[in-house]
Amino acid sequence: MIHLNQSATAGALSASIAHELNQPLGAIRSNAEAASLVLRSACPDMKLIEQILVDIQEDDQRAHDIISRMRGLLKKRGEIDWQEFDLNELTTTAIKILQAEAMRRGVVVSTSRAPGAMLVRADKIHVQQVILNIATNAMDAMLEVAGRERKLTLETRMTKDSKVELSISDSGRGIPDDQLATIFEPFYTTKPAGTGLGLSIARTIVETYGGKVWASNRSEGGAVFRVVLPLARTG
Repeated sequence: MIHLNQSATAGALSASIAHELNQPLGAIRSNAEAASLVLRSACPDMKLIEQILVDIQEDDQRAHDIISRMRGLLKKRGEIDWQEFDLNELTTTAIKILQAEAMRRGVVVSTSRAPGAMLVRADKIHVQQVILNIATNAMDAMLEVAGRERKLTLETRMTKDSKVELSISDSGRGIPDDQLATIFEPFYTTKPAGTGLGLSIARTIVETYGGKVWASNRSEGGAVFRVVLPLARTG
């Protein structure tokens, strides 16, 4: 296994997949029930039925993408789809995916991109999974914080040693100092329904591509996660 810690059991991975699939599958069921009600009415609204079917198709595709992404996390090193891509562009794509959920939660998403292309070499889907996982955790951390604007910020920059860095910061409750060293360990979670695999998998993905990831607390409140990857080409 390349992207799973040895102590991450198949049962725990199954729980993680089931958790991610719950949302699109639930939406498919709700839409199917709604379509059934519309069809039983005296004058069914066929335009509404058509839109419901489109929604079902989109949710089905989301479920397929989740399964494909999880399957990709089990690839052997020789089977990795190595690609050269711009981390700035991938971050922009991730923000688009997150935007609807952020709006639903009242989270303001902002970004600051380093100028020019920041080319790295890795499996693009794996790195995107890292970004989405950390960003979603950040939004979760802001749910219980009252009286403060919920802000999620993604920034890219070039480090002094010619590597690329993506930071994901939030205005949430922060991380207890005594837990900063353990949050990337398998099965560590503070969520009642969490598997504790997300950050462990994220760290293994980043390290597979020669990078590193760590977390710290911000002086103004909240936490920041930093992902550093080597440039695809130097010089």
